[in-house]
Formats: sequence, C-alpha cells, structure tokens
Amino acid sequence: MPTSEAQLRATKKWNDKNKERVAQYKLDWIENNREKHNEINRLQMKRRYEVLVEFKTFRRILLDL
Repeated sequence: MPTSEAQLRATKKWNDKNKERVAQYKLDWIENNREKHNEINRLQMKRRYEVLVEFKTFRRILLDL
C-alpha cells in the first residue's frame, strides 16, 4: 500500500526532530544486516566477473576470425 503524502510529511518531521535516534537506528540496522549484504555483494561481484570473462572470450573469438 503506498504511503500517503500526510504520512510522508509526518515521517519527515519526526526524522528531523529525532536525528540522533534515526542515525542510531540506521547504524544498528547496518550492523545487524552486514553479513547478509556482504554475501549478496560478493555473489553479484562474482557473477559480474564471470560475465566479463565470458565476454572477453567471445571478443577474442570474434577478433581472431
């Protein structure tokens, strides 16, 4: 369900009033989810490397013809 404009304004107002709490929530969330996101990032980087190696192989094949 989309957030209403009024809810967005209220959230922004609360975040502006409680900057320290919001920053602490963000730090806690990062610490609690660091391993999960590191694993996701590792898999994405591995897949990108595999694709680049594959492209390099195809490029060599095409240029050698």
